[in-house]
Amino acid sequence: MKASVFIDGEYAGEVENPKEFVENIRRMRREGKIPPYVNIAYHEHLNEVRILTSAGRAVRPLIVVENGVPKLTKEILEKVKKGELTFSDLVKNGIIEYLDAEEEENAYIAVRPEEVTKEHTHLEIDPAVIFGFSAQFVPYPEFNRGDRVNYGAKMGDQSIGIFSTNFQNRVDSKSNILVYPQKPLVQAYIHKIFDATENYPNGTNVVIAVATYEGYNIEDAIVINKSSIERGMFWTYMYRTYEAEEKRYLGGQEDIIGIPQPGIRGYAGEDEYKHLPEDGIVNPETEVI
Repeated sequence: MKASVFIDGEYAGEVENPKEFVENIRRMRREGKIPPYVNIAYHEHLNEVRILTSAGRAVRPLIVVENGVPKLTKEILEKVKKGELTFSDLVKNGIIEYLDAEEEENAYIAVRPEEVTKEHTHLEIDPAVIFGFSAQFVPYPEFNRGDRVNYGAKMGDQSIGIFSTNFQNRVDSKSNILVYPQKPLVQAYIHKIFDATENYPNGTNVVIAVATYEGYNIEDAIVINKSSIERGMFWTYMYRTYEAEEKRYLGGQEDIIGIPQPGIRGYAGEDEYKHLPEDGIVNPETEVI
């Protein structure tokens, strides 16, 4: 029975043996004959083969399992630890491959090596990899609902810490830096693997009391200790990059970056320009506030 083939949502034709066709495409991907980010799936109930090559799809790495045996063996792991093989080498040799949401519909993934059977097609690199990077920083996710873990991951993406250690040498249009970052008292599993909180702490440890306080904390309102704020809790620096350009206009007019002369419209007074040199550009490390 022929099956329709769609490439990135567009009809491309039909194939006689869809299962064999899909297996051949996967074999070619594992042999490195086609890019590793090309995914393919056969939906038997729709009799459709879907091939996806578009950019921006979420894909995740999984260990390939053949005949109930994971292709990532202890010998290969030892070579990775010694630096003889890299992660890219594992992908090129078909030991690890990337699957998107479409192809996962055809996969049977084991969470742990001892759970692998002949029916399984893939094995998780680690159970923690099921989560995204942000979700792994949520403490105790196994004791919470999935939607709350997802909500916590989104909050982690929006949090302020130190996003880069060279932030003072960067020219981002806008960035925020936490002044007094702290090592978290409650750590997730990834903190032990990532080992970044020792040298690059993020966040602030706060003591929270859930209690009524004369009606001030109705709905989402909170009462914050004043001395905690004065000691630096939640202090941040915001960096902005501004651009100025000297332009020349028709008629001979041109822009000049410098200190305006008294009498010019918009002159703010001598005291306002006391930190500026003659070129009108403030010197580095000059306090201007």
